[in-house]
Amino acid sequence: MPIRFRLIIMNFLEFFVWGSWLISLGGYMIVQLQFTGGQVGAVYATMGIASLFMPALMGIVADRWVNAERVLGSLHIIGALLLLWASTITSVDQYPLFYLIMLFNSMAFMPTIALNNTVSYIVLEKSNPQAASFCYGNRAMIYSKQNRYEEALNDYNKAINLNPELKKTFYHKETGQWDVIVSPYPEGLFRRVRTSFNLDTKVPDVITKGNILSSI
Repeated sequence: MPIRFRLIIMNFLEFFVWGSWLISLGGYMIVQLQFTGGQVGAVYATMGIASLFMPALMGIVADRWVNAERVLGSLHIIGALLLLWASTITSVDQYPLFYLIMLFNSMAFMPTIALNNTVSYIVLEKSNPQAASFCYGNRAMIYSKQNRYEEALNDYNKAINLNPELKKTFYHKETGQWDVIVSPYPEGLFRRVRTSFNLDTKVPDVITKGNILSSI
């Protein structure tokens, strides 16, 4: 099966697995297990708690010690076993145990969202560098609109390394957007972009606040 379709299936299943229990869990806890509204809210809050630290911890593990795809697969297996265990809870008296199971399940699942993206980018870089370059470029534009310029610049550099033909296009678009968004020091950002992209020191005449996106 081509890499493209394998990645489509992987990304679909990533959120299909989550959605298969996320929506129906609330009704199950209230109707079948007789949990209170506060208890149901606390169970759903485990996802927010896990999201505070688990993606960073698993990211460190994937960067330093274990391949990202192995971490991704292991976490999904652990999450599946925990959900299977949670299905054995049958009464409100077992709420503390149910809460802990769902907390550990959230700790296993929440990092997989970022790891899924990491694995996708790694595979694209190896199998289809041009497609990966556009993915990095799109993400960089999102970062720049969020005023996250360090991350935007890093992604633009990755995209250009994979596909040098995108160099001038990214330069035009990004300087135009930064000219609009970052009023305190746009020239400093212009210089950083020019240095990073190894381009001419002169800002092209088409770079204006009003017509940049329409002129590209």
